[in-house]
Amino acid sequence: MTSSIHEELKQARIESGLSIQILSKLSGISPSHISRIESGTRNPSFQTLKALAPHIERRYIDLLAIADLFHPTDGKYHLEEILSGDIYFEDQLISSDTKQTILSFLSKH
Repeated sequence: MTSSIHEELKQARIESGLSIQILSKLSGISPSHISRIESGTRNPSFQTLKALAPHIERRYIDLLAIADLFHPTDGKYHLEEILSGDIYFEDQLISSDTKQTILSFLSKH
């Protein structure tokens, strides 16, 4: 495993046989933004990692952990922590109210 999200993204892109320009077209992330992330001058957001992950054959959750945006405890993923950030279901951002409803429902069962 590489030491930073910047190195991981660059290595994964190269292993996937993609140029920055092709990855840009596939992901919708500008080539200049991808380049700045890979060089370490910018950090990727949750949304950027979500857009890149399927094209570089990496799991979104793994990229979040490498980027230090998600902290599994003892290899377990805690729903409260997942729901604290921006999450999507069927390409729709889940609202804060919906996330609270999910937690309320689960706490009763």
